[in-house]
Amino acid sequence: MRDSKPVETPIAGITKIADDEHDELRFPYREVVGSLLYASCKTRPDLACAVNYESSFVEHPKKLDVTNVKRTLRYLNGSTSGGIKYVSGADTELSEAFCDSGFAGCEDTRRSTSGYIIMFCGGPIAWCSRRQPIVSLSSTEAEFITAAECTKELRYLKCLISEILNAQVKVRLNVDNQSAIKLIKNGVFNKRNKHIDVRYKFISEKIQNKDILVEYCPIDRQLADMFTKALNKNQFKRLRNEIMYYVN
Repeated sequence: MRDSKPVETPIAGITKIADDEHDELRFPYREVVGSLLYASCKTRPDLACAVNYESSFVEHPKKLDVTNVKRTLRYLNGSTSGGIKYVSGADTELSEAFCDSGFAGCEDTRRSTSGYIIMFCGGPIAWCSRRQPIVSLSSTEAEFITAAECTKELRYLKCLISEILNAQVKVRLNVDNQSAIKLIKNGVFNKRNKHIDVRYKFISEKIQNKDILVEYCPIDRQLADMFTKALNKNQFKRLRNEIMYYVN
């Protein structure tokens, strides 16, 4: 794939594959996805959404799955200069997180996708793109679950950074769903949302204790959007360039 033609996005889109497609494939799909997973977890957050989707088919990959993986390799081949950069002298008293969800994105299970990224000193220190463990019945519920997962990571990182720097660190969580923000801040569950698992309700407690600040984030500033679904090249490159650094 070194001589392949580069592309500008790691995944073109998510398409349902016909159930009757059972061709034998001679391609090391599992091994390639494993290598991409390592890169996406360490230094390439721009691969997270694509690898999360492709890893769902390691047991029985089909032609379209192989095509998607090859596209990711072509994208990686054309973006080898990308990486993470931290700015010296940046604000070390604030860590900012962005979380988003792709509601019912999986056509087989109708589970939503959670995505979040946590920034510190000008660069990402944690990110995630993962299918939710339960089926969400509304976009508000999907956003609430994502915010709760992000809060868990924020709590750990806040304690870690505070211990290393010997100083208090404020954390701010940016959410682009007004209904989810109201649910988080009020902590009131009515008959329409009381079915949400109790383990996600702890985020309301953290907000009330002022451990974490929650603010509304317009969709055009939502960095986590690239972790929940495939974007067109203009949207993807704009968000990617805010997260990563590229050497010209």
